[in-house]
Amino acid sequence: MRNMLYFISLSLMLIITPLSLSATPLHDAARQGDVGEIERLLDAGAKIQARIERGYTALHVAARYGQTEAITALTAAGAKLNIKARGGITALHLAAWSGNPEAITALLDAGAMLDAVDNDGDTALHWAAWSGNPEAITALAEAGAKLDAVDNDGDTALHVAARLGQTEVITALLDAGAKLDAVDNDG
Repeated sequence: MRNMLYFISLSLMLIITPLSLSATPLHDAARQGDVGEIERLLDAGAKIQARIERGYTALHVAARYGQTEAITALTAAGAKLNIKARGGITALHLAAWSGNPEAITALLDAGAMLDAVDNDGDTALHWAAWSGNPEAITALAEAGAKLDAVDNDGDTALHVAARLGQTEVITALLDAGAKLDAVDNDG
């Protein structure tokens, strides 16, 4: 079973570590949500699928920072929605982490895979539970996310939320219909 150390290392990776160390101008524009600059860069030949550290594309970066307009511009320009970065992370995982329901909806409306899993078997719903975002939980549940999807440890998003004391997330999951009797791999 994953412990709090795993959650802390994930949090540090996503929150504290800056993305600008090896970012391209397109990644920077995506982080800032600057649609005009995104369009100018793409018109000038910027590679929409270019990857930076952690394997992030500009779409991953826009999703991580909850930049809905940038997500829309990038997907309209042909950004691939389900590219996996290091760890099997998709843009939807990062949007769920950001907690911006509009970013989640923009990705799903463009065709992102709702129940894509990372290398640990975690869905975007698990990521939303980790980050403590009940609005993200609601957006994913309303889109039809599998509320009782289990990761490689047998944990559902409800397990994650309960382990972390995320009471608002627990409430959102239960309101959406998550099962109370799911048992993880530890029994």
